[in-house]
Amino acid sequence: TTSALWRTSVGDLAVDEAALEAVLATGLVVENDALFQEEHSIGTLMPFLAYYMPGVRVLPLAFHFDYSLEDGQAILEALAPFLAEGAVLLGSIDFSHSLQMTQAEEHDAQTEALLAAGDSQAIARLRSQNLDAPILLALLIEYAKDQGVEQPVILANTNSGRLMQDTQMDCTSYFSLLF
Repeated sequence: TTSALWRTSVGDLAVDEAALEAVLATGLVVENDALFQEEHSIGTLMPFLAYYMPGVRVLPLAFHFDYSLEDGQAILEALAPFLAEGAVLLGSIDFSHSLQMTQAEEHDAQTEALLAAGDSQAIARLRSQNLDAPILLALLIEYAKDQGVEQPVILANTNSGRLMQDTQMDCTSYFSLLF
């Protein structure tokens, strides 16, 4: 995580200091401002938050690929007091990696079936051919279930091969999910 102020072209976003202290107190999260200078998956979203939710406080968390589901659940428990009505959890996750378009679409079909089943345990065991942050997606599914939402709505699913109209390139795929 980071305590740094996020500067965007449409406004600045401050970190929620109390939430930051809560996750640091778990001993499972470390502060690393340098990591977030190059972290595009979170930085890309910040201008949208600044624009649509001006003044909102944020807590950016980057999860390593091999993070455990149990540790992630402990972090969510520490965040529980801050996830009151009106709070938004965003996950920025790339899906299939370094596969040709047809292969990526096959892996996306597997992931989609697990999403439809709400199978967070199976999702947590997936590798980068399916997605780059399986624990994060599993945590979002578990949190949504705790809130009475059994499965996400898939708003969109595509990949860079389809977007670039190149079926042979190594591509990354994307899902837009709403819980």
